[in-house]
Amino acid sequence: MDDGFGKWISCSCKFIKELLSENVHVGSFPLESSSLESFTLVFTYNSDPCHFSISGEKLAEISIEWENSQASSSITKSLNAYTPNLKYFKWIGNLLNYQNLGKFMRLEKAHIFLKQKGDEYDFDNAFEVLCSFYRVKSLVLSGRLLRYCSGKVPCMPHWMVLPGCAY
Repeated sequence: MDDGFGKWISCSCKFIKELLSENVHVGSFPLESSSLESFTLVFTYNSDPCHFSISGEKLAEISIEWENSQASSSITKSLNAYTPNLKYFKWIGNLLNYQNLGKFMRLEKAHIFLKQKGDEYDFDNAFEVLCSFYRVKSLVLSGRLLRYCSGKVPCMPHWMVLPGCAY
């Protein structure tokens, strides 16, 4: 599927509030919506390149479940998001090759549960995602990710330093 579906939603669905995309195989999925409040992307194995671009002033919730551990690392997969009012963010599974998430200034809750990609965890890429959480009230991380961040980062970001916790 080409980028026509995302463009169609952007142009024709002016009052859409919620969008669930489950195993939609796309090369490119650009989505701009002034009404969208919730976007869920559920994706299992796909060997094709795919690029998602999500933009929305009212978008308050993004949930991503990406299970693609067997895909070749040479196949490019990316996500760009412009969601300045995002409140809830959840990512379960594998990361993509590239995530450009901007700065989440109003984030209330974030969950990051990464799965192993082959023999490795992509923690460097995960740390880039965490740096998007400029302000977050509640952060839930997998234990492995928290141990990685505390062991590899000489000075943890101010939002990750929790009183009474040992790192």
